[in-house]
Amino acid sequence: MPHRAILVIGGGIGGLTLALSLHARDIPCRVYEAAPEFRKLGVGINMLPHAIRVLTGLGLQENLNACGVEAREFTYFNQHGQLIFSEPCGLHAGYEYPHFSIHRADLHQVLYDAVVGRLGAEAVQFGHRCTGVDQDGDGVTVRFEGVEPATGDIAIACDGFHSAVRAQFYPDEGPPQF
Repeated sequence: MPHRAILVIGGGIGGLTLALSLHARDIPCRVYEAAPEFRKLGVGINMLPHAIRVLTGLGLQENLNACGVEAREFTYFNQHGQLIFSEPCGLHAGYEYPHFSIHRADLHQVLYDAVVGRLGAEAVQFGHRCTGVDQDGDGVTVRFEGVEPATGDIAIACDGFHSAVRAQFYPDEGPPQF
């Protein structure tokens, strides 16, 4: 029986990284994103060496270097500018990979460009807000709001903290609490 694509629900950082990882292993996949188009959103984020290791393994180190800043240390000051605490990070703390500070939108763009460049523009389907997942012995069907469903062997939910899939499988969990 031929394999169908893995359906990745969510085109954020996690979903796009997953798509690149699957593609690197010759596993077909498609990404379904709720947003109607690619949007640059977010704030600055810090990426630990473990995350940089994964992205470097996907061939994205040069892209990260072009839009991120390698952090050398964490330094904390009080409201009077007095040093509270400082410690090295990334390569300067003995890790094999650097620690990066990068704008979330820049990281998202790097990942999106890599997915489109490697898998093709059709690999990311926008305007596909997941409303639920059905499973049976033949695979999965992902249902979307106002759009035809998609079928595949496996669905992997990367649809964030307002996840429709998590709400379906864990209805008593309730909304995220901060």
